[in-house]
Amino acid sequence: MNFPPLDHNPIVSGGFVLMILGGLLYYFKRLPWLIYDFIERFFIVKLEILDDDEAYQWMQLWLAERLHRTLSISVMTKRSQPEDPDDDSPRPRRHRNKPAIHFVPAVGTYFFRYQGRFVTLSRDRYEQSGSIISTSGDPKSQLRNKESFTLRIFSRNKDLARQLVEECRRKAIPDDDRIDILVANYGCWTLGTRVKPRALGSVILDGDQAGELLADMKAFLASADWYRDIGIPYRRGYLLHGPPGNGKTSIVKAMAGELNMSVYLLMLSDPDISDNRVNDLLAKVPEKSILLLEDIDCAFIRRKRASGKDGGLTFSGLLNAIDGVASAEGRIIVMTTNHIDRLDPALIRPGRADVRLSIGNATADQARRLFERFFPERREFAREFAELIEDGRHSMAALQDYLMMYRGDAEGAFNGASQVGSFGPCVAPRRIDCTRDIGVARRGSYVGQ
Repeated sequence: MNFPPLDHNPIVSGGFVLMILGGLLYYFKRLPWLIYDFIERFFIVKLEILDDDEAYQWMQLWLAERLHRTLSISVMTKRSQPEDPDDDSPRPRRHRNKPAIHFVPAVGTYFFRYQGRFVTLSRDRYEQSGSIISTSGDPKSQLRNKESFTLRIFSRNKDLARQLVEECRRKAIPDDDRIDILVANYGCWTLGTRVKPRALGSVILDGDQAGELLADMKAFLASADWYRDIGIPYRRGYLLHGPPGNGKTSIVKAMAGELNMSVYLLMLSDPDISDNRVNDLLAKVPEKSILLLEDIDCAFIRRKRASGKDGGLTFSGLLNAIDGVASAEGRIIVMTTNHIDRLDPALIRPGRADVRLSIGNATADQARRLFERFFPERREFAREFAELIEDGRHSMAALQDYLMMYRGDAEGAFNGASQVGSFGPCVAPRRIDCTRDIGVARRGSYVGQ
């Protein structure tokens, strides 16, 4: 049997024609998307912000004001800062410290103009599964909704994207000289609060401890080149230890204000924290920031979890995060503890705790300086008041609490000094001033009597 040549075979010819037509149809079907992809790649600035970045919170506040007319909204509450006596806000004073309610655009697509350019905004949400170690030691699945903002600016100028993000930052973090306190949230840092810097002179430590600590931190920050030339990792650790209520946390805030640095607070006692999460968090702490590990004895006691439960964070994982091969540099690490004797020597050795500062109970000199700060116009009582205070018996918090009960009455504070701590080693009697607490107690009476 003779077969016709392939070029004369109707089946083969028809197949080729169908293949060509199918390819053309598929190409022209995708042509609009190919054209859009070309335009987006070369003529549109695409900006993506994930919710594990601090800029996501800035964007939410900015959009709440920018797209205030949209009807598709989600609620975001933000507690205002402590009341400022110079605040001239039109809101009634009784409402200024209540959480503010912001209507943020919900999941969806939105359009607006920015500096004369057309902008599209997409807010997306999706679930991401992960595995963590529970406090019982068994893995459990944890689902967390992840979100992102995607902005497309119809312009080739990338500076517009930078200007937009900087405008969002100014909205969320205005230049008001406040200190940013950031807290750990899953694997990212979120802005916990913003506080006014505390004056260094308001934290009364023994002798010139505050000044020496500040001088050491300034010397470290100015020695980056020296550290690199010598070949020493550029980081410095401080251990503040002593009884509670004597200013360990307060001095950290004061140092942050003096050095114009943000404070990153990490609570290691969280049972769900893990080695990977700590490494991720510490890697995201920027240079010239203070990493604060408060009450570190509550996390580990002699290499064991203080809670008595098996958690995801190990002692070796903590050490590697602080000064391991992959640990970041250019930052200050401050650890605080009420019980230095409970800490493992490996955690507080030189290189991890380069400076140890003992912050004990009040001395007579501290009592004198605290009295002078409360009653600057009656300094003649300060020295005699201090002589009545036993060294190392009372915390600074107890003395401060006692003096606060005598605001405006320096003589009364002096006359009652011998009774400080009469209700316990660290409890000052509370004197109630009837001019401020009418109906509570008579002037000169003490709570508990």
